[in-house]
Amino acid sequence: MLVAKLKIIDKMKKIIGLFLSLIVLMSSSAYNAEEPAGPQKPNPGESMCLTFVSSGKSTIALIKEGEPYEITLEYSVDGGVWDPYTIGETVELADGGELMFRAGEDGNDKFSAGYENYYKFVISGKVDSKGNVMSLLDRDCKADSVPEAGFIYLFANCDGLMSTPVLPAKSLAPGCYLAMFAGCTNLTEAPALPAMELAAGCYSSMFNGCMGLTEAPELPAMKLVPNCYSNMFTYCTSLTETPALPATELAMMCYYCMFSGCTSLMKAPALPATELASRCYYRMFYGCTNLNYVKSLFTDEPSEEATYNWLSGVSSTGTFVKSKDATWDVRGDDGIPEGWTVEIE
Repeated sequence: MLVAKLKIIDKMKKIIGLFLSLIVLMSSSAYNAEEPAGPQKPNPGESMCLTFVSSGKSTIALIKEGEPYEITLEYSVDGGVWDPYTIGETVELADGGELMFRAGEDGNDKFSAGYENYYKFVISGKVDSKGNVMSLLDRDCKADSVPEAGFIYLFANCDGLMSTPVLPAKSLAPGCYLAMFAGCTNLTEAPALPAMELAAGCYSSMFNGCMGLTEAPELPAMKLVPNCYSNMFTYCTSLTETPALPATELAMMCYYCMFSGCTSLMKAPALPATELASRCYYRMFYGCTNLNYVKSLFTDEPSEEATYNWLSGVSSTGTFVKSKDATWDVRGDDGIPEGWTVEIE
């Protein structure tokens, strides 16, 4: 099991590196936030801040890789006294102990800088997280936008993370949540993702390798952008339900490998788009060994350019629902699997 897991994580890192080399990052807009004058006990309650609650003894540290942006943070273990936090400092918690983080007085308009320069938590033991992750940027949690690559890898490979904080931002920037929870094998639920407007690579590999995840969050955005959901749930082997994917216009690599290796998935989300885009469904359900139902209404002819191996390794029998306007008849891994029956909507 450990060897298999390490292989998955190693593969994940290679894939993430590939995607980041393809994503063209755009500038993110700065936001204005009113800051209180000096450390104080937040209200209403410290629960607004990013908070970790320990189950048994645990340790937590925020470390940096490379040279991310300079930030200032404060931490508290009682919700009353706040001290400056030094990056790399390890805080020990007893059973039931809580650790809270918030931005320094002037806030942090940027955080991590990219896949070689980022901050990430290192956790030993088991902890639940709650509160608002935006407290890392703005101690009052008034900020509504995540900066470019802001939280990339933030909790990556934290086996001891049992639950996630709230991610309420409505305005996303390129790569902002990329691989944020990748490799968190004990997560069973994902946070709500309310943003309606996406950015390139914003959710790419976000839950890659989260083998305990059983249910995906709703994905309400109607306008897709390049790489927005690529590899988002790859190797989520316990995932049994998928989010609805309501978008009718696709973008380059939007669903690239999105559910690859989701071996518990039996029914694909309905895919209403009628026109394909470059690599939009590339390996989307690759290796989903129990998948036996797909409804996809595209009328373009499937090809290696758009649907390469998208249904390779699925169940040997199943049902494929296609549009009444689709005249194509392609069988195999790039089209409709051999052995599947076809229904017309």
